[in-house]
Amino acid sequence: MQLTLREWREHFFNPIGLVVQACVGAVLGISGPFGTQDTVLILPRILYWIWVVYSTYGIGLFGLTLTQNLLSTRPVLLQSILAGVINGATISLYIVSLNQLIFGPTSMPNGPYTFVTRVFLIGFFVTAAGATIASIVYSRQKAVSPEPSATQPSVVPLLERLPLDKRGDLVALSVEDHYVRIKTTAGVEMILMRLSDAIRETGDAIGDQVHRSHWVSYSHVASARREGDRAILTMKDGSEVPVSRANLPKIREAGLLPR
Repeated sequence: MQLTLREWREHFFNPIGLVVQACVGAVLGISGPFGTQDTVLILPRILYWIWVVYSTYGIGLFGLTLTQNLLSTRPVLLQSILAGVINGATISLYIVSLNQLIFGPTSMPNGPYTFVTRVFLIGFFVTAAGATIASIVYSRQKAVSPEPSATQPSVVPLLERLPLDKRGDLVALSVEDHYVRIKTTAGVEMILMRLSDAIRETGDAIGDQVHRSHWVSYSHVASARREGDRAILTMKDGSEVPVSRANLPKIREAGLLPR
């Protein structure tokens, strides 16, 4: 859910997308579909349609993103159809409720069955088409992307979970309740996941789990010292990470602690 919300915010609040949605809403407001041209004045009609575009886009984007994250290993066609059904039903319920609130019982021209069916089909086909197009574009981009070379930085899948402004060299991972505190050279981010899953996503980063609650990147360790039957790692940013007794051989093997 946290990943879905982050992806939803990144897409929904994209400035270009917001402008395009406002323009689409204005065009719909001027043309007045679904009988609004004859029943609503032009300025309130434009404001109404801009709101409808923003809100239904937000609902549809969330439903699509959540479905794709939950069914990421399933065929694209199944993702598209299921997201279309969910969004079609959700948006239909939303529009009927909104229109009843604003316009009253006369808000469904040609009868409720016809109106709801039309709204459902619009939500279904727009969502399904958007999901399919996005998948095709992503597949093509992936196909033409260059293979990693020796001069390129190591691949760390975990960084893909972070906001763009927090993506730097991976420094350390720490457990805090049910979250993992991910520290990079660009900042810190809390992600709801298990430490073991986060460690699996460190990719080519050179490091290891040195404590049941901590993982460190060896390249960001400034020094190490013994404290009784354990050790303490001092990172280059000045923070300290404990090393449990069972993990002392790891840091000795890495050359961080004298044998």
